[in-house]
Amino acid sequence: MDPDTMTHTTTDTVMNSTTDPDTIMDSTTDPGTIMDSTTDPDTVMDSTTDSDTVTDSTTDPDTIMDSTTDPDSVMDSTTDPDTITHMAMTAYTATQRSLVIQAIKGKS
Repeated sequence: MDPDTMTHTTTDTVMNSTTDPDTIMDSTTDPGTIMDSTTDPDTVMDSTTDSDTVTDSTTDPDTIMDSTTDPDSVMDSTTDPDTITHMAMTAYTATQRSLVIQAIKGKS
């Protein structure tokens, strides 16, 4: 065959996709194609294995967690010192005030 003319098509044209890395290969062997989400970290994976997706709130601290375990959420007032746990102090103050009033009345 004349080398200045068209050569055999199997070397200059698109080859079988399983042997030519420049063509679209089977997605399980070519990292440049869309692979099965369980093996390609660049695709959308199951939320339980891909930390960039929304995972179950009990394992992902960036999601809304149960208020009893997430200190940034609204907690039970009995465990959060910034909430209405001061009610006991208010009740104590009212009792003290009552005793003071009774003492004053008793003196007069």
